[in-house]
Amino acid sequence: MASLKTAQYSTATFVGSPRFWIMPGFVNAHQHGKGMTSFQLGALDEPLELTRVKTAPQAKIPPYLDTLYAALRMIEAGVTTCLHYNSSRGPTQYESDVRERIKAYAEAGVRVSFGLDIRNRNHLVYGDEEFLASLPPAVKERAREKITEPRTANAENYFRSWKPSTSAPTFIEPMERAQSNGSTSCSS
Repeated sequence: MASLKTAQYSTATFVGSPRFWIMPGFVNAHQHGKGMTSFQLGALDEPLELTRVKTAPQAKIPPYLDTLYAALRMIEAGVTTCLHYNSSRGPTQYESDVRERIKAYAEAGVRVSFGLDIRNRNHLVYGDEEFLASLPPAVKERAREKITEPRTANAENYFRSWKPSTSAPTFIEPMERAQSNGSTSCSS
């Protein structure tokens, strides 16, 4: 290994050994900040489509602790960055859920690209209406209720002004600047 040093890098500090590698952290490209699975929390192990319509009692874990545990598990596996697609507990807890999850990633030291869960279509599958039309009447009404109840923040409030806490990264500042300038660009 010492032979890897060349005249070009003669002052470089050698790190590692023939037994160990040093490499960049992995990236988890699909994360919801869930430290425990739904099954571990008490839900039935069923197909995704059924779990979107049915509600099963599950243990409740605060978003901060859930995400912190997920972040620690990722770090243990060598993941240092993740793409988080948020799934909030509902419109009334939306902002606090986002803040708690971002705070957990920041405190764990995991870099995160955070996707807010705002949507106005495809709640169950791609093509909700076509899917609903294919269901028996009794199931169709229950499924329609599930996709019409608000689960996320209203899309019109997506860029409303937040006052980020000092403990969470201020990822919202570029959005606030864009909003005040009347722009749709969120570059820093």
